[in-house]
Amino acid sequence: MIQNQSSLESHPVNTQGTGDILSAEAFEQHLSSWSVENAAWLRECKRENWESFQKLPLPTRKDERWRFSSAGELTLEGFRIAPIPGDEAQQQLIRRSEWVKKQAASLVFADDHMLQHTEPPVELQDQGLIWKPLKEAFESHSDLIERYFLSESVALGSEKLAALHAAYCSSGYLLYVPRGLEIEDPFVVYHWANAEQSAIFPHSLIIVEDNARVNVVDFYLSSTDHAPALSCAVNHLHAGPGAQVFRKTAQNFNEQTVSFQIDATIARRDADIQTIGVHLGGKRARAEQKVRLAESGVHAKAYSLTVANKEQEFDQRTLQVHSAPNAVSDLLYKNALLDTARTIFSGMILVDEVAQQTDAYQTNRNLLLSEEAEANSLPGLEIQANDVKCSHGATTGKLDESALFYMLSRGIPKPVAQELLVFGFFEEIIEKVDSEELADCLRELVQNKFHKEAVAPTSNRRVLKRTCPATLVPYGSSFDIPEGTEVEITHRLGDNFTVTCEFGMFRINGENADALGEKIVEKQSEDMSALPDAPPTQEMLWEHLKNVYDPEIPVNIVDLGLVYHLEVKPYKEKQYQVDAAITLTAPGCGMGPVIAEDVRQRLISVPGIADARVDIVWDPPWTQDMISEEGKMELGLI
Repeated sequence: MIQNQSSLESHPVNTQGTGDILSAEAFEQHLSSWSVENAAWLRECKRENWESFQKLPLPTRKDERWRFSSAGELTLEGFRIAPIPGDEAQQQLIRRSEWVKKQAASLVFADDHMLQHTEPPVELQDQGLIWKPLKEAFESHSDLIERYFLSESVALGSEKLAALHAAYCSSGYLLYVPRGLEIEDPFVVYHWANAEQSAIFPHSLIIVEDNARVNVVDFYLSSTDHAPALSCAVNHLHAGPGAQVFRKTAQNFNEQTVSFQIDATIARRDADIQTIGVHLGGKRARAEQKVRLAESGVHAKAYSLTVANKEQEFDQRTLQVHSAPNAVSDLLYKNALLDTARTIFSGMILVDEVAQQTDAYQTNRNLLLSEEAEANSLPGLEIQANDVKCSHGATTGKLDESALFYMLSRGIPKPVAQELLVFGFFEEIIEKVDSEELADCLRELVQNKFHKEAVAPTSNRRVLKRTCPATLVPYGSSFDIPEGTEVEITHRLGDNFTVTCEFGMFRINGENADALGEKIVEKQSEDMSALPDAPPTQEMLWEHLKNVYDPEIPVNIVDLGLVYHLEVKPYKEKQYQVDAAITLTAPGCGMGPVIAEDVRQRLISVPGIADARVDIVWDPPWTQDMISEEGKMELGLI
């Protein structure tokens, strides 16, 4: 069954919103909307947290728990509780909230207003399953929520933000899975930030009893690319003995949003917990993840992937608390950084004295795609037991230059090549998602972030005006591309063009440029009456060869390091011959004779050169070290 907001008459709808969330008037207006008779404790809880929020200072970088972050730039001013979106906007957001088709139930929120509630199957509800929007659950299951609501303390630095969340939270959900109930399909929730300067406070309370199993997916999203917003979300997950919980989150707010995510997991005996977080959006995004292995036999795995670009900052703080023996925790955070983006990873494994035979692992891997990007890693251990296996580590590196060069050399634009290599870096995490539908959805989210930077300009696309003779790359065989074929020009190299189309990659000579709608390159004939008195200089020859290209690589063969030797010899009166030795980037490349002929033609176009012999040699073998600094810059290798 699906319920829309308009059908929930017992819950008044905020059509006006409030003023600045920092004002007492806004808080009192919010508090007055809570007339839940069964939850007097809730109003008191909200007021206490509002008072705590006012007393607590904003964090600064002097606090070790905010080290390296841009805490000094943090401001909460100007944000408000937004009114419910209009009917048309609601319907649009509901239609956009269909990323996971196969599900047990779902909820859609926009600016903390529930837009749609899809109920789980009746047979699950008959077995005791509770799936309620938070505001409704406060009324119908007040005693249950009171036992668990914000029962786990904040430990990683966001006490002030957690207090603000508690004071204002009204959206989110209660998921209660009774003992022994196993549910295969996921519960899916969409949290949208919609209005300009909106503040949202999503809250997730997941309670899974003994030997129950459940999957949950939370999406945190912006409805537009431009509306600034503040999101301060809290998730508490309570797993009973033998419970199995798999929670996936994807945060893809716009680049004007400030996001805080405060997660806490409490796991009892033999519970099996797995979480995966995908972090893509936000101007500033901080995620705190605390996992407490409260009893023996717990297995807790936490995985995260982040793509940071432009001026984004992702601040990641984690805490694995082992409070009992014979428990296992494994944490892996992977970050890819472009442009001037920054990440901060600060993790701690805390092993209590009683937690003997603990296995705990913590790894942070950073992939830098820009010289200006900055990754900070602070892994840590605090061990009081003496019979444990614990390790932590962090690595920061660049893309494999050989793999990147291979892709660039085959006409793949640098952002696309980076994307493909980053996917290989992230696949270790994405492949752990138990639903292929959801895994594909997460891959698409990551792809979309890269594609914003890597859309090929339409000016490079052409429809051939006539059948065009071409050379198939890298095989060197001749091919006639049919008239009407859509091609994309990947390189304009010297006088020639490299194009891709449905038939493969091709080189088109300049004299056939008209087939592409380009100006034909005219070959100039040598003026024999103006022969030089002295032989051409080496500098002149090398300069001419800078107009010769391997059609797969957007760097001339001189800067690519393919020209090994040039020797000028007398030929006839006032005329000379050049013997040249060149190599190729890969032995057996079919384009070798084509490139050699290009070299010959370029050399005999030099005044005074009557003939040229070009040999392809393999000693010494070519390596990337032979590329000039200019060539490496062109290829994005430095």
